Amino acid sequence: MWRGKGGIIMYTTPYTSALYPYDALFTPLECGTLNLKNRIIAVPPDGLTALRAERFALEAAAGGAGLVCTENAELCEKIREHGSHAFCRIRSKSLTDAMGCDGICLDLRDMPLGKAADATKKARRTVGEGMPILCMVSVTRTNIAGLACLAWAGADMLCIEPCADNAPWLHKPTEGMPAGCFSELARLAKTVTDIPIAACGKLGYPDTAEGALRDGVCDAVVLGRTLMADPEWCVKAQTGAVDDIIPYINPEGRLLANACATAEDKKRIAVIGGGLSGMSFALCAANRGHEIELYESGARLGGRLIGERGSDTLGYRRWLVLKLCRSENVQIYINSYADAGQLLKNGCDAVVYANGTRLRPEPNIPNWGDIPYAPLWVLAAGKRFSARRIAVLGSGREACKLALRLKEEQPTLRVTLIEESTDIMCTSQPNERAWFRKTLETQGVKLMMHSEPVRISDGCLLVRQSCSAALGAEFSSGTFIRSVPCDLIVLAQEEIPDTSQYLESRGRFSEAQLYCLPGSFSPCDIVQISRAAYSLAQRI
Repeated sequence: MWRGKGGIIMYTTPYTSALYPYDALFTPLECGTLNLKNRIIAVPPDGLTALRAERFALEAAAGGAGLVCTENAELCEKIREHGSHAFCRIRSKSLTDAMGCDGICLDLRDMPLGKAADATKKARRTVGEGMPILCMVSVTRTNIAGLACLAWAGADMLCIEPCADNAPWLHKPTEGMPAGCFSELARLAKTVTDIPIAACGKLGYPDTAEGALRDGVCDAVVLGRTLMADPEWCVKAQTGAVDDIIPYINPEGRLLANACATAEDKKRIAVIGGGLSGMSFALCAANRGHEIELYESGARLGGRLIGERGSDTLGYRRWLVLKLCRSENVQIYINSYADAGQLLKNGCDAVVYANGTRLRPEPNIPNWGDIPYAPLWVLAAGKRFSARRIAVLGSGREACKLALRLKEEQPTLRVTLIEESTDIMCTSQPNERAWFRKTLETQGVKLMMHSEPVRISDGCLLVRQSCSAALGAEFSSGTFIRSVPCDLIVLAQEEIPDTSQYLESRGRFSEAQLYCLPGSFSPCDIVQISRAAYSLAQRI
């Protein structure tokens, strides 16, 4: 555990089992008149359909969660069959709908703490003293002392989230945010009230959740997307099978781990490319019974994921590699170049191209090469450069993560992100983009939007920037040249498709079963790649 800027508690461990056995996580917890079997609370993520939310609740109970919150009170009896307690999640429904449940969960995140206390007091008068009440509230550092009013009003447990209006980038933690990113708020909440505090925010790593409980940061952990990705998270954590947990960076990961039906016509399939696309397809197809030969030209599986430093992506790559190595239907060939003609001649029934994308050409500007340069993945893989000023061309998620890591390792380093579009991370979710922008500005990373490099001169990268981006005038026109001193240029633009091998083989073997996964047509995120791999594996 370490404490970042602003005192925020952050946990750096990914899916490891250094703290196993997880005694604190699976210790009973008293909530009002109830005794929960463990300290794991399952709350369905916002935005789920009613049917999927019901399935989430039942699967979480079967997987071993101590407390399950659901909006359908009719599920309470089925949840109790698995030894879990069921709370009815109340938003706009009448409190009388929850009378058949073990307790109620008041969703008060859209209310100020004063109104939330009034709603809690009214609920306590309605349900009586015997029924436990869990309150979900949004707080900030400035108003967190008001939680004492909720305890006085009759709440038996509080679930703490950052205030969405005050910090919209924190309402839903995303890939780039650190594990345990909301833990500091839970720790502060415990200083103002004696009732149990449940923390949320990327606590889906067993070591992270256990560490938060052992350190007294919180009394329980709330899991949503984690249990949606792997409903058996509790069982796997309790038995120490952390390597088998499906990382929640990909809610569709369970599709790859549990293919729907065994293939009637089992085939011998060659997969060219051991990156994310290739591994995802190979795992899903192998689970259906196909014999898979996975060819990777590099020394390690993972492709562009190898250079990732985020715990989410590291955990997902590790999970994929372990699953493939344990599968009896997968043969892996490292440092191997494969040709479709030779593979078909050797008896393969189908060939799947998953060789992904390739780097963009170097900028065609005068004096290019006078300043040392390197692609993003070289620095992401850990290579060191003796530079005091770095200019990064591109501002995607990986570029922003690299900039934050460089500033963390060398606080005096001057890092400048240069982006042609209007904002950083244009393809990412708004909350993630806002969080990264605020964090980058806090760390001192300079952002230059609406900018493009034009030439290199006297150790500086000359950039053409629009007046609207530089002056903050929304409708101003024209451009001017700005000078960015730098000792190293990092190429971090979005990669471009690479379908050359597939198209060449398609022309040579028009009657053969040749396929190309979408990751080779355009850069995709993990969920899109998983869905495409699952779809192809089901029909091949």
